[in-house]
Amino acid sequence: MSVLPVASGVDNEELCTILRKFAVHSVFYVLCEKFIFLLDSWLRRGGAQTRYGERARALVGALTQITCIIEDILNNA
Repeated sequence: MSVLPVASGVDNEELCTILRKFAVHSVFYVLCEKFIFLLDSWLRRGGAQTRYGERARALVGALTQITCIIEDILNNA
């Protein structure tokens, strides 16, 4: 692993751990946003009228809450 220049008092290993967590949260956030977009598009095109419409709406709500939590994590990192 390469050594990253950091401010005094910050452990390099600690910084790498923080950056890894940030990357994982960012990727998961983008995936959730894309999945919400796809589900929402499907619901608008008539998917809400199918037997899976209610489940899809519930999933969109849950994913929206997850993205809000991830936004809070990323903003406080």
